[in-house]
Amino acid sequence: MPIINNAFNGKLNLDVADYRISNGDYIDALNITKDAQGQGQDRIVSNILGNSQVAYALPSGTNKSIGFFADKIRNRAYYFIWNSNGYNTILYYSGDTNTIVKVFQSKTDSDGIDILNFNPSYKVLSVNIFYRDDEGDLLFFNDGLNPPKNINVSASYGTSWKYEYLLVAKAPPVMPPKAVYENDTTVNVNNVRNALFQFSYRYVYDNNEKSVWSSKSIVPLPQQDTLLLTSDTLTNNARISVSMSTGGADIKAIEISFRETTNGTTSDWYLIGSFSKAALTLNDNDVYTYKFYNDGIYSQIDVLEADQLQDYVPQKANAAELANGNVLLYSGITEGYDKTTMDLVGQSQDASDSYYFDKCGLLFFAASNGLDSGANGTVLKIYLYGTGTNTSGTVSTLNNAAGIYVINVINSDGTSIGISYTNNNNSTSVATLLAAISSAFTTGGGGWTQVSLINNVLTLSNSSTFKLLSSGVKILFPAGAPDNTVFANAFSSGYQYAVQYFDSLGRTIGAQTDIHASFTTQLDPGAPTVYKYPITKLQIKNRPPLEAAYYQVLRSNNTTYNKRLFWISQAAYSSTSTDTTVQRFAYIDISNIDTYNEQITSTQGVVSYNFTQGDRITFLARYNSSNTQILFTNFYDYEILGTEAVITLGDGTVKTGNFIKIAYPTNAGTDILFTGAGDYLHYEIFLYNYTTNSSSTQRFFYEVGKCFGIGNAGTGTAYHLGLDQTQSSANPSTTPAIVSLTNGDLFWRKRKVPYGDAFIFSAGGDKMDINSLIAIVVPNSPITTSTYAVSYTHLTLPTI
Repeated sequence: MPIINNAFNGKLNLDVADYRISNGDYIDALNITKDAQGQGQDRIVSNILGNSQVAYALPSGTNKSIGFFADKIRNRAYYFIWNSNGYNTILYYSGDTNTIVKVFQSKTDSDGIDILNFNPSYKVLSVNIFYRDDEGDLLFFNDGLNPPKNINVSASYGTSWKYEYLLVAKAPPVMPPKAVYENDTTVNVNNVRNALFQFSYRYVYDNNEKSVWSSKSIVPLPQQDTLLLTSDTLTNNARISVSMSTGGADIKAIEISFRETTNGTTSDWYLIGSFSKAALTLNDNDVYTYKFYNDGIYSQIDVLEADQLQDYVPQKANAAELANGNVLLYSGITEGYDKTTMDLVGQSQDASDSYYFDKCGLLFFAASNGLDSGANGTVLKIYLYGTGTNTSGTVSTLNNAAGIYVINVINSDGTSIGISYTNNNNSTSVATLLAAISSAFTTGGGGWTQVSLINNVLTLSNSSTFKLLSSGVKILFPAGAPDNTVFANAFSSGYQYAVQYFDSLGRTIGAQTDIHASFTTQLDPGAPTVYKYPITKLQIKNRPPLEAAYYQVLRSNNTTYNKRLFWISQAAYSSTSTDTTVQRFAYIDISNIDTYNEQITSTQGVVSYNFTQGDRITFLARYNSSNTQILFTNFYDYEILGTEAVITLGDGTVKTGNFIKIAYPTNAGTDILFTGAGDYLHYEIFLYNYTTNSSSTQRFFYEVGKCFGIGNAGTGTAYHLGLDQTQSSANPSTTPAIVSLTNGDLFWRKRKVPYGDAFIFSAGGDKMDINSLIAIVVPNSPITTSTYAVSYTHLTLPTI
């Protein structure tokens, strides 16, 4: 048919009688358009372009187009094809080549799984394109049935596409980073001493989008004696090993961040760097371990970005638009989940038995497919790091390795095929310990075979698919075990635990708790030889919600005390009057706090006490003149009235110091006296103030690095994986999940508290060499009492 272009100034007019038609109007038109080809031709009437068939073989079954988008910039037309057999397809027609190109086809490109999940009743009405010159355009599409999706029209994962590769929401890492101090003999400067560090990481996806940051690591502590604030050997605890999951094939880089606490102040988060998986030749779904020296110049992360809990892409949306070409908007959204009916029980007991604990200077965990809990696989990797001897930068011998090493694994029948191996030696070769763990696996009849043992990683394979539940170390106290500073729970303190559920994309409604998750730890036994601190555990008896893919356990800080300090007094005295009509007071001197801070050369008061209204003091024990501890059968508790810097004793002696003032006790008998005698100067005391009660809805809960998978996720028989115990899928309340949480909100550590006795006596005759530079004053004869003796020795002094 010839192309005829005629100019018409009028319009198609069927509203008036023929004799009323205006000049230029017309009453009939067939196969013409006023949108003629060519620029500026909108007023030219021309033939409508015809269609021609372009050959393309659609998959077998019924095929129906449920969406279309004209891409004028690329001269393409995108089609979304529903297929009755699940081979749903995204195509585009290229006007440049007159061909149809497949972007993606479910099942064919996704290992037999329909990950598009098209439905002919739900049209793909919202389609937008984010144009990129070098890395492929991003096609965003939304049908109101499935979560919002997008696809890089140039990307290819062969036949291994995964559902999560198509989602607009980008999942954060599931496994929190695992951190431990290590020694390093190659360093000349130790940049990680005198500070504490915490770590987090996130994924950079192949389309340059980033996930939110992962859950936070524990705060690792240096492996050193409790009496040392900093080791004298700078190569000890000179770096921190941080292990994290590498993620799937759609993740191209890992960004790692940290924050530090110095002199009681915690910084914002800083970016360590972005680490390319390709450059480091990292495998997908594996574990990457980074050595942190704190030796760089780090950029600060925006606070809003660092604190963002989850990706805010909705679960569903009725419409979407790419405003301004790069701002993604959704409307008619579905988001959030219903609250779960929680059944949690917190419990506390003494620490006389073995229990799971994050030991200083020791990191042990197992992983499958880059996850340490809830992963199914046939290959198990076991990692072992910590302080000790390094060989060419690799940890070869541990110095705090005593413990019970537990890996909880079940086969497809639910039968345990894990191990529990006891190592009683603190100093242990990494290779020896991993070889012993390997032997426990391979000789246990669970179908295990050792694949390799290279440096700090043991790799095992199984003949069948298994599920990794959890792993950890139970503590032992062998002879010569290091007495380390550790995080611990407080005695006689209230705590509350909570659980936070996450869906597969890391979305959560936050902490959920139960009144029975609140509990109070037991009383301080007074003698640390009984047990140092209470251990605590959480029982989870309810079923997980259907959306939960994994969960983490959270803890509150202690809800009993907002101030607490154990100390030994420098001295103790009473006011002068014995008249019962006059109020008497007792004074407890704690000025040795300043002496302690000076001895440890603290730039700030590591230990301090400032009086506030409501402060109280408890007397736990006293030390006599022979420095023998005398434990009290009863603890004596009194209100603190204030502090004094100067007091006057009954004999007129003036004392200066930092005195806590209390009403003179009348109920302590001979346990507590304030005579100034040597047996009654040094009391073991507990200074504290109760916290103000707050609503449970206002309580803060903190991440503690305890994250576990969900068994049978998304089903009515879902159950919690645990550390001490995994929940029964059949009887969840009878056999709950149990998680140890003994690492609490404060330090347990020993201190050398300085205190000494100053005696005043009559000097008598003084012996002094007037030619000497130094004068020594001594009594003219020895002084002896029932509690002390003062004598002298003649010295030869230097002369000028």
